[in-house]
Amino acid sequence: APDPGGQLADCQLHHTRKLLPRPPPPDPPRLPQTTHRDVAEEPSPPQAVRLAIADLQPGTQFQRMIPDSAENLAPTEQVRKLVFCSGKVYFDILAERNKRAGEVQTDVAISRIEQIFPFPFDKVRDEANKYPNAQVVWCQEEPKNKGAWAYIEPRVETALRDTRGVRAKYAGRVQMAAVATGYKEVHDRKQAACSRAPVGPRRAARSLAASTTR
Repeated sequence: APDPGGQLADCQLHHTRKLLPRPPPPDPPRLPQTTHRDVAEEPSPPQAVRLAIADLQPGTQFQRMIPDSAENLAPTEQVRKLVFCSGKVYFDILAERNKRAGEVQTDVAISRIEQIFPFPFDKVRDEANKYPNAQVVWCQEEPKNKGAWAYIEPRVETALRDTRGVRAKYAGRVQMAAVATGYKEVHDRKQAACSRAPVGPRRAARSLAASTTR
């Protein structure tokens, strides 16, 4: 994916919006949220073709940010990490988290920023305040010097400045001269490492609730 810096500047100039929605099924109806230009689309991974028709029915609306609603998410005060991301990398992180947690509670929350510009300061602030003890992380599949990180970092800091006063940490690929590695084996290895980075090391397969009673 190209560096979105120029695209975001173009959004400011022409008063348009930049969205990175969930990868949709083939040929979905376009959400009436952008003007002047189309949203750059990404190919849909098999695990992402789950957009419910109910999400597009009358009475629904576009969500600037989608919070974590996992049933096995630990109580908010026990969540140790809040991962913000956008686009299909969410499904890679989710699969890694599910593989780590199994049927045990997970202490990693994953929230999707669906609208990059204008930045949803209020949504990010409310989501971070929900988990008072969590480290805030941004994850992307692009290298660190590409993607949205340079745009996201100062805005997350601004959103949390008057409440938690924390800064977002980066989790993902290191800086690279090119987005693509050119070798599938290397790409797959880096992609797997990217999805592991925000989740953290494997933990013992036991309930977080049980661990707090000792």
